[in-house]
Amino acid sequence: MNIKCDISEDQFVTLTVELTSEDMEKELIKAQTEFRSKVNIPGFRRGKAPMNMVMQRHGSEFQSFFTDKTEDIIRDNAIKAISEQELQPGGGIDLNLLESKEDQLPRFEVKFALYPEVKLTNYKGLSISVDYAEISESDIDREIEAQRKRSAMLRSIDTEATADAHIKLKMQEIDPSGLPLIGREVKEVDFEFGMDQLGIGSDEQLMGIKAGEKRTIIVKNNDIVSPAEPESVIIKPGEESKSTTGSIHYSVEAEQVEVPELPEVNEDFAKSIDPQLNSVEELRKWMEIQLLSLVTYNSKRQLETRLISKLFEENPFPIHSSIIDSIIDNTIESEQMSEEERKKYVAENIKRIDSEFRWMLVSKEIGKLENMTVEEEDIEKELLMIVQQTGKPMKEVKKFYKNKEDLNRLKSRMYDRKILEFLSENAEIEKKNMSLNEFASEFDAPY
Repeated sequence: MNIKCDISEDQFVTLTVELTSEDMEKELIKAQTEFRSKVNIPGFRRGKAPMNMVMQRHGSEFQSFFTDKTEDIIRDNAIKAISEQELQPGGGIDLNLLESKEDQLPRFEVKFALYPEVKLTNYKGLSISVDYAEISESDIDREIEAQRKRSAMLRSIDTEATADAHIKLKMQEIDPSGLPLIGREVKEVDFEFGMDQLGIGSDEQLMGIKAGEKRTIIVKNNDIVSPAEPESVIIKPGEESKSTTGSIHYSVEAEQVEVPELPEVNEDFAKSIDPQLNSVEELRKWMEIQLLSLVTYNSKRQLETRLISKLFEENPFPIHSSIIDSIIDNTIESEQMSEEERKKYVAENIKRIDSEFRWMLVSKEIGKLENMTVEEEDIEKELLMIVQQTGKPMKEVKKFYKNKEDLNRLKSRMYDRKILEFLSENAEIEKKNMSLNEFASEFDAPY
């Protein structure tokens, strides 16, 4: 066969294949042999009659048989063409029959995305920076204060509401004249300051309210107020008549005003955090360990993310979009998603799926180059660690991982960890120390 191979920059292959007369002669002989085994000729065992006798008696039937074999011939020769070109498809294969030339020999196109070829040129000595934070006494103080607020009890007061107050409100939407709006029910709301919970301006207008007090407030929604006009956000008393476009009027009554009462930092408070703690000193040490654990976890997560990103950056290779689409389609099909759900899933996950597939290819190649595998001994150590962490008996843990799917997932996690540890050990890592607040802002995480 004659093959013309074209591979685009995004790794999509088009093979134009022309079968020769020799190819068709072979296909004809193969088809005749198969056909002879299907017909009965008196005096001969099936498949043993002379070919000229078979063709003489069943020639027209054979022509129909051979025509029906065209699709199989094309498919078989397409696979042969791919093999001859030493190509590996990354998904489905499209076959298109082309118009024959004057010789009437079959011509066809084979199209497919090429399975990505990974050639690692730089995976040792990757240069990255990683954030880290030491835990200071003020960090521990701040965390203890946060724990106090979480443990606070609410106490009713008769005085004015302050910024830390919780207010039980009864509210009714009204028109500018003060009359209740038809269809708007009276609602009971638990109100807290700091979020303009009822609309922009509600915090300022409810500050200082007392239990039993009634007020009329006028607020605006975030989507109505222009960010270019901050002065118009809060409507001041006496300005209600100037412009109430987009404003909402509420009649509110404070049924109860409560303030948090923080517990004292003593032995009882320490025990409320963890029964094993017997003093404030032990509490502070415990807090330090917890904070350090969070820093270590997030720093390690950042290290792994940056190592993988740097690895991709240093070793780029194209992946045809149809391969990623195929992975997405398999997920969508198994989850039976609607078209709207599909669009949302693709928008939210396409980058992650591309990255995971890319990592699978790269980590596999590193393992091959460095002769890294997950052995039975590794699995036994991992199971022992699971027993120590969960407190479950080894028999129960082993029973769970007898399931092939669960065992493969475990081995995959262990393999990834081995590769990441190897990359980390061979990387040039700059450790950037910063305050805990700065560190937390990097991860958008409270500490």
